[in-house]
Amino acid sequence: MPSRRLLGDETPTSGGLYAQVAGNPRVITLASYLKSSLEKSMFDLRDKRVVTLNVDQLQKIEVESKGKTWTIARNPEGVWDLVLPPPVRADHFSVDELVSQLRTAAMQAIVAEDKKGESKYGFGSPALRITLTGSGGTQTLTLGKKDGDNYDAVNSALDPIFTLSSNFLTQFQKEPADLRDKGLFAFSAFDAKRLEITTPQGHRTFEQKNNKWKQTSPSAKDEPSDKMESLLNDLRDLRAESFPKTSPENLAAFGLTRPGYTFQVQFGAKNQTETVEVAKVGDHVYARRSTDPLPSELPKNALDSIDKDLGAL
Repeated sequence: MPSRRLLGDETPTSGGLYAQVAGNPRVITLASYLKSSLEKSMFDLRDKRVVTLNVDQLQKIEVESKGKTWTIARNPEGVWDLVLPPPVRADHFSVDELVSQLRTAAMQAIVAEDKKGESKYGFGSPALRITLTGSGGTQTLTLGKKDGDNYDAVNSALDPIFTLSSNFLTQFQKEPADLRDKGLFAFSAFDAKRLEITTPQGHRTFEQKNNKWKQTSPSAKDEPSDKMESLLNDLRDLRAESFPKTSPENLAAFGLTRPGYTFQVQFGAKNQTETVEVAKVGDHVYARRSTDPLPSELPKNALDSIDKDLGAL
């Protein structure tokens, strides 16, 4: 049979609390911190998750805020793409941060236990609307009007209207360019096995075997490991500075239908391949990955160190 515990006043000396089992005349003392752990409100005990889908199994996140919209979605390889359209690779650190926000977001307070009269909370002209699609279905999270330091919010799959931290809104008010992967390569220098390079000076091929690098084309010769490492690191460091607004059909304007430079790296246990094309147009340097149909703009001196590395080999 369950029994009730009765808690009384604190003992004259700090740190204690009088207690009694109902029906038993014996009075005992407990540590006072136990009182705070037992004194819970209904809100303390409820599930305060804002998103009840398994965020690690999300397949698509669609965001609308202040008239701007963007979508990120997993491609068939399980990698997050930014769907502009067309799809381009998303920056995985930025996506991980957003997914983390969805995972940890918690109700700050309950405004109403049901959605009756929800129009007065600003959901008709929301500050933010996020539609999440995953293996467990679809949920739409909507933030309405400001409520103190928080925002009134509702989830299509949950009953109550609640408040959500304004910091949550800030995290999702991003420009699409903020979510694009600015790195052109993902390989690690120590993992590279083969490198093909085409420049205005010609075509060269390098291969690594037993931790030793050789040039195999146009002529065969050994290459110093430190100089090859420098070249690979400089390729790995190529990063977009900005993203021109254009379409895949307009690559000629960026010199990318006949690029002056092509870099192809084979790496990893599965012999993955990454290819990047780079072109100089006047004072501008443009590049694109073979997996991304849209170009990016690099710093004007982006190729200087790579030309220097190749000259030393």
